[in-house]
Amino acid sequence: MRSEHACHGTRGPGVPTISLDALLRSPDVYDGKRIRVTGFLRRQREDQGIYPSAAEAAHPKLDGARLARCHSSQTLPPMRAIWWELEATTPSADLTCDSVEASIEGLFDACEGGHMDLFAGGLKQVTYVGVKAGE
Repeated sequence: MRSEHACHGTRGPGVPTISLDALLRSPDVYDGKRIRVTGFLRRQREDQGIYPSAAEAAHPKLDGARLARCHSSQTLPPMRAIWWELEATTPSADLTCDSVEASIEGLFDACEGGHMDLFAGGLKQVTYVGVKAGE
């Protein structure tokens, strides 16, 4: 396992690490829980997502799924990615990492669709972003 350095915040004690694939397969299991997810992190104006890989971030596929109880105005299926947002007390300008492999901790909301409701869930109240060594 590669080491990582904090780009934002500190790791929370006892926060379980969930693979992005497991999260996308079973969002109902993690809904409303604080989790840590590892993936390819993007922090762009309209693309603040966590993707399975850099390739999927560059060319996202609309082949994800959302829970039936999550109402969406979007007629397209979501991307295989999750949206994320910092805790409300953190100025977004303080976070400088983008387009890197990272682990990120926050409260998972299975119905959060992010920008244009194109994401298959979201991490809210993000308190930690760790960039993998070598990134």
